Amino acid sequence: AAGARLGIETHGLVRGHPEAPLTPTLADARDNGMRLSFVSRAEYRQRDQPDFARRHGEGVWIPEGGGCVEGVAGLAPLAQALAEPVPGESAPQLVLLACGSGTTLAGVLSALGERDGLRVIGVPTMNHGDQLYHRVRRLLAESGGSQQKTPEWGLWLGAQAGGFAKAPDWLIQFIQRFEAETGVAVEPVYTAKLFAALAHHLANGLIARGTRIRVLHSGGLQGRRGYPALQAI
Repeated sequence: AAGARLGIETHGLVRGHPEAPLTPTLADARDNGMRLSFVSRAEYRQRDQPDFARRHGEGVWIPEGGGCVEGVAGLAPLAQALAEPVPGESAPQLVLLACGSGTTLAGVLSALGERDGLRVIGVPTMNHGDQLYHRVRRLLAESGGSQQKTPEWGLWLGAQAGGFAKAPDWLIQFIQRFEAETGVAVEPVYTAKLFAALAHHLANGLIARGTRIRVLHSGGLQGRRGYPALQAI
C-alpha cells in the first residue's frame, strides 16, 4: 500500500504455492501493485543468508518482519509511547507485546534503554518461540552494540496455540468472549494469543496484584478475513 501511494515498485517473496488461492491479505498486496513470487519451504529457510535477496533482483531489501537495523530504529516513537504515563496514571511496570520476527520487541528495548521498574515481555506466536532470545539479542547487537542497556525483558512461551496462524477452537471461543466483554477487536495470528496469554497469567496469579500493565495491540485485523468462524462477529 505504501508503494502504491508513493509510486514505488514492490516485489513480495512469499512462502507458498503459486497455484493456491491468495489469502485476503496477499490479494490486497497484489491489488496494490505488488509483484508476488512464491518460494519453497527449503528456500524460505535460507532467508537470513546474505545473498537471499540478490537472487530475486535488485532493490531495497526489507527482511521478514522488518528485522534489520532500520526496522529496529523505526520502533523508537512507539517505544516512548508505550513507556510514558497517561494522564492521571503512573508509568507502566509491565509492557506486553506479541512477537513474530522479534523486531518490535528489539526496537522497543533498544529505544527505551536501561529503565528501572519496567519489564518488557514478548509473547511468541509461533512454534520454537525460544529461538527469539537469540534473534532479539542479535538485532540489539546490530543496532546498538553488544553493551547496549535495555529494560529487563523476557518471553512468555507456550502461547502459540498450535503454531503460527493456527486457530484452534478454544482460541476462536476466546476471541468471541474477549470481544463481547471488551469491545476490542483482535485476530488469531498475534493479538488474540497475546491477550489469551495475559488472561492465563492473571487467572493463575502469575502477575503480582496491583501491577500496572500496558498491552500493545499491534493491529493486523485484516488477517481476520482468513478465518470463516470470525466473519459473523
